[in-house]
Formats: sequence, C-alpha cells, structure tokens
Amino acid sequence: MKNGKPAWPRWLMLVAALLLCWSIWDEAGVYAALTARPVFSPEETAAIAAGFRSGWAIRGLAAAMLFYQFAVWRRPEDGPRPRLRDGVFLSACALIWAGLWLWIVPEGTDRLYWAAILLAMAGGAAWNWRRYFKLRSRSAEIDHEEEACDER
Repeated sequence: MKNGKPAWPRWLMLVAALLLCWSIWDEAGVYAALTARPVFSPEETAAIAAGFRSGWAIRGLAAAMLFYQFAVWRRPEDGPRPRLRDGVFLSACALIWAGLWLWIVPEGTDRLYWAAILLAMAGGAAWNWRRYFKLRSRSAEIDHEEEACDER
C-alpha cells in the first residue's frame, strides 16, 4: 500500500476500462451488421445509429476516466501539480464531450443527461483549476517569505 491506497482498486479500474473498450468494439460489430442489411427505414436506421453513438460516447468517456485514474493512482495528490493535471484532463474531457454534442445528441439522446455530465466535468475542471491557482499563489507566497527570511 503506497500513499495509503491499496493496489487492487487500481487494477480493477484497468479491468473495467478494458471491458468498456471491448464492449464498444463488440457493439461496433453489431452496428455494422445491422446497417449492412437494409431492413430498417432511414428514420429507424438514424435512430439506431444515434443510440449506438450515444452508448459509445458514454462508455468511451467512462473508459478514458478509468484509464486516467489507473495512470495517476500512485501519484501524490497534494500540491499544485496534481490539481493542474486533473484540471487539464477534465477540461479536455468537457471540451470533447461538448464537441460530441453535434455528432450524437440531435438524435434521441436525453439532452438533460448529456448536459448533467458536461456540467459535472466542467465543475470538476473549474474546481481543480481554482485549487491549482490557489495552491500556486500560496507556494509563491511561501517562497517569497523564505527569501525574505534568508535576506535577514
């Protein structure tokens, strides 16, 4: 156990992320098989495609977050650097999620659900950015005080 964290949840996150990737891959095969046969009307095909894309986006986001947590599991959580790292990651996820709106949401995706996920990511990013700038200014103040003490 390093940093007070057991190792098994980290590996569980990796397994879950890989399973999500596998489910996306498997579902892409099902989608290809469904669209290869002209059984459905164009409207039904569009609705089916939107449902598949929405599921892929949600599982892809979950897999990305699990891979990220797997990668940073053992890193220290104190100080400005981890806040910067998390702020950049969540900002990128929020931007990608907002950009996927154009590709996925118009067809059958619950907009409120989509917006709630976007707000959660944007809120997490904002909180991490706020903590980063607060910690950075605090460390700059400490450095300035140490320099003043050294001059005396």
